[in-house]
Amino acid sequence: MGEEKDDYKNKYQNLESEHQQLQSDYEQLQEDYNRLQSDYKELQTILDEHNSSFEKLQSQFEDLSFLLEQKNLTYDKLRAEYNLMISNYTNTLSELEQYQSDFEDLSAEYEKLESKYSQLATNRSEIYSLYNESLSNYEYLESRCSQLAANRSEIYTLYNKSVENYTQLEDEYDDLWDSYFGLYWNVSDFFYEMRTRNPYLWQRDSFITPDDPDVQDLLETILGDDADGDLTWSDMNKIYDFINDNKDYSYDPYMYYPTLHLNDSVDYYNFPEFWSYPNETIKGYNENGVFAGDCEDFTNLLISLLFAEQPTNNFTFGITLDTDPYNEGGGHATCFIRTTGNDIYIYDIAGNYKDGNKGSAEDTLEDYAYNWNWYGEVDIWSTYNPHCYKDFEDNDEFFDWWGA
Repeated sequence: MGEEKDDYKNKYQNLESEHQQLQSDYEQLQEDYNRLQSDYKELQTILDEHNSSFEKLQSQFEDLSFLLEQKNLTYDKLRAEYNLMISNYTNTLSELEQYQSDFEDLSAEYEKLESKYSQLATNRSEIYSLYNESLSNYEYLESRCSQLAANRSEIYTLYNKSVENYTQLEDEYDDLWDSYFGLYWNVSDFFYEMRTRNPYLWQRDSFITPDDPDVQDLLETILGDDADGDLTWSDMNKIYDFINDNKDYSYDPYMYYPTLHLNDSVDYYNFPEFWSYPNETIKGYNENGVFAGDCEDFTNLLISLLFAEQPTNNFTFGITLDTDPYNEGGGHATCFIRTTGNDIYIYDIAGNYKDGNKGSAEDTLEDYAYNWNWYGEVDIWSTYNPHCYKDFEDNDEFFDWWGA
C-alpha cells in the first residue's frame, strides 16, 4: 500500500511538472502571439500610409497631366502663329527681291541709255563736221541734238525718281516691320495681363496675399490688439462685418483685347471676369471709403485677412460655384470655413450671407442654396487657398473631399 502511494505521488509530481512545463509553453506561445499581433497592426498602419501616399501621388499625377495638356495646347497655338509669321516674312522678302530685280533692270536700261548718249555725242561731232559740207542740214541736225539732250535730261529725271521710290519703299518696309513687332508685343503683353486677371484654378492662390503691407495694415485697423496670430470666431466675424458694412458691389467692366488679321481686320474678344488683388480693393476703400468689387474680390480680400491673422490655418477655403445651375449662369465665389465635425460655415460678403453649422455639410449647403434661389441647389466647382487647390466633378466629390 505504501509503495502504491509512493508511485501515485511520483506520477502526480511528474504530471505536475508536465503541467507547469505546458503552462510555461502556453505563456510563451501567448507572448509570441501578442508580438505577432502587434507586428501585424504596425504593418497594417504602414500599408495604410502607403495607400494614402499613393492616392496623393495619383492626384498630383492627374493635376500634372492636366497642366501638360494645357501647355501642349498653348504650344500648338504659338506654333501656328509662328508659322504664320514665317509665311508673312517670306512673302515680304519675295517682294523685296522683286524690287531689287526691278532696280537692277532700271540700272541696266540706264547704262544702255548712257551708252547711246555717248554714241550720240560721237554722232554729234560727226554731224558738226558734215555741217561745213552741208549747211542746209544744219537746222535739222541742231534740232536733233536738242531733242537728244532733252531725252537725256528726262532719262536722268526718271532714274533719280526710281532711286527715290526704291529708297522710300525700303523705309516704309522697315517702318511697317517695326510697327508689326511693336503691335504684336503690345497685344501679347495686354493679353497676358488679362489672362492672369481671369486665372486658371492653380493660379488663384496668387490673389491670396496675407503678407501684403496693405492687408497687414487693414488687419490691424479691424482687430487692433486682438491681432495676436490666433484666428478665433470673434476675429472672423469682426473681419467679415467690417468688409460687409463698407462694401459697394461693382460688376467687372468688359475688358477687350484686339487680334489683328492679315487682311487688316481686327476682332475683339471679351474677358468676362477681372480678378483684383486685395491691395487694389483696399486702395478703393482708402480713396472712396468703400470696398468696391464683386464676389471674388471680396472673397480674396476676406481670405487674405484671415490668413494674415493666422497663416497656418487649415480650415479657410475660397470656393467657386454655380448659384443657378439650372440656367447655367450663376458663377460665384465665396468663403467656406471647415468647422468641428467637418460641417461648413459660410462667409459670403457679395451675397450678404453669414451662416452655417446646420447639422451636416450637406444641410448647410442646401440652406445656403435657398438663399440664392428657390430650387435649393448650388454646384460646387472648385476650392483654393495658399495651401491647396482642387476642382470637382459634382457635389458628391466635394463632400467626399471636405469630409476626408
